[in-house]
Amino acid sequence: GYISYVGTLKRLTTDIKRKRKTVEQTTIAQKKYMAHNNTYHFYIRSVIRLSIEVSPEDYGHYEEGDEINIEYGTFSKVYFCYY
Repeated sequence: GYISYVGTLKRLTTDIKRKRKTVEQTTIAQKKYMAHNNTYHFYIRSVIRLSIEVSPEDYGHYEEGDEINIEYGTFSKVYFCYY
């Protein structure tokens, strides 16, 4: 656990110092409401993320097959946001 944490933190620090991020255009493969914790998720076609948590408003606004953009660190692959 510790080695993984330090490695990710170092890569994230590199992203911040170099001001690097990647914007990936992807599509929504599936929409899911998780009743056990009252959250909304999009399953997306991305090599970086399997799913992302979204707001209830966006869950109602977007449909399966719609395109969205996700941002993540170029070196760390840490997910930042979607739009």
